[in-house]
Amino acid sequence: MSSRSEKSTVEPSGGECPADLVSGGVNDRAARLWFLLLALAGYVAAAWWLGWLGGAPSRDEVHFWPTSLRFAAEPIPSLELLRGYGELSTPFPFMVFGWLEAGFGGGIAVGRLFNALVSFATLSVFVLLARGRPGRVVAAACCAFSFPYLIGSSFFLYTDMIAASAAFFGLVAFRRSRWITAAVFFAVGVSSRQYMVAVPAAIGLHALVEHLRIHGVGAGLRRFAGYPGGWVCASGGAVLLAWVVFFGGFAPIGEVLRQDIQTRSTVALIPRNAVYFLAVIGAYYVPLWCVWEWWDRRSMGSWGGIRVRVRGVVLLAILGGLVLAFPPIGNTDYPIETMGFLDKALRLVLGDRDGVRVAVLGVLAGAAVLRFRSWSFGTALVLVHAVMLMKAHIAWDKYALVCLLCLWFVEADSEPVAVGASPVGEQDPPLGGAEGERGDLPA
Repeated sequence: MSSRSEKSTVEPSGGECPADLVSGGVNDRAARLWFLLLALAGYVAAAWWLGWLGGAPSRDEVHFWPTSLRFAAEPIPSLELLRGYGELSTPFPFMVFGWLEAGFGGGIAVGRLFNALVSFATLSVFVLLARGRPGRVVAAACCAFSFPYLIGSSFFLYTDMIAASAAFFGLVAFRRSRWITAAVFFAVGVSSRQYMVAVPAAIGLHALVEHLRIHGVGAGLRRFAGYPGGWVCASGGAVLLAWVVFFGGFAPIGEVLRQDIQTRSTVALIPRNAVYFLAVIGAYYVPLWCVWEWWDRRSMGSWGGIRVRVRGVVLLAILGGLVLAFPPIGNTDYPIETMGFLDKALRLVLGDRDGVRVAVLGVLAGAAVLRFRSWSFGTALVLVHAVMLMKAHIAWDKYALVCLLCLWFVEADSEPVAVGASPVGEQDPPLGGAEGERGDLPA
């Protein structure tokens, strides 16, 4: 999974890994805790500025609160409610919001507060458990939490914060070889938003490819079949399959038919959604990654930028064909044509010049392709998301939330490779413990 020069923290023989609790020594912990204290002050200030999270639904997903109230009235939901609650995403967040309202009252503010607490818990896990140096970890956390949709999901009533945090916690647990914990979090994530299955699917895909690469097809498949992590990843897909069987489709079938979702057919795909997703990664991730990597590696003399080689040229040619065949001009058969902040910003700057806007999106998508042109866990994560989002009926920046969060954590959970190792952008941190240990591929 990683270049041989890249090692992560080795667990002591007793099984208690200090990095699993709080990474590093006293000064390391103090730096991380000071950052979290400042972040907590920022969360409190944001809550105060937003009227302590009260007020009527406005910048929330407004129909989510009435749905949550249905679960508040029926804390132990009936099968009829679970099959007909009027949303396209899986029901766990609505159940949580409903339970909170039934137990504490407070209206929509209690759901917003819960999202804020989950968001801060996610930031805390990111900062405290990442194995990199404090400065590297804090920088990566700031990059991850600079995504505007992550900020919005933290203070308004959306289901994405619960879903993305659960999938993220699953990744963290997986990298620490906490198989059962990882499986539980993946199940919660998929039960909150179906596309969270992309995280365990990407982990499983990357692990499978590495088994085949290292051991060959026959031995690799046999070893992968005995790899606990493979079964953990498969459990995420099993949970999604269970919901599909229960709903009679990828979402409650009544709501799918009511909204006349254009991708309701098994074979119906919207390829432009994948192109737009790559553009989102190219806009929100690649520039920050370049600056962060340059700053992090310059003292090591290993910064080489994003190098364009034959493989990159081939991939760019394929992407160019996709952009021409499936230009991400906007959402169709949906009330909102714009696809998120990135699309809105380009429309504001470029006006009605659709061709220029699509060209800019194509360049951004090309930057993402070049960044992830070499096989790594990040490549698997971006690839699985892009393929999966072709099944979504709309394109939206927000669908990159969990992908960006996981990408930045993987960067923070490892140290940069010294001079003489693989070129920048081609390393891949181990998914678990040290090579040969429980969290990486079996020897």
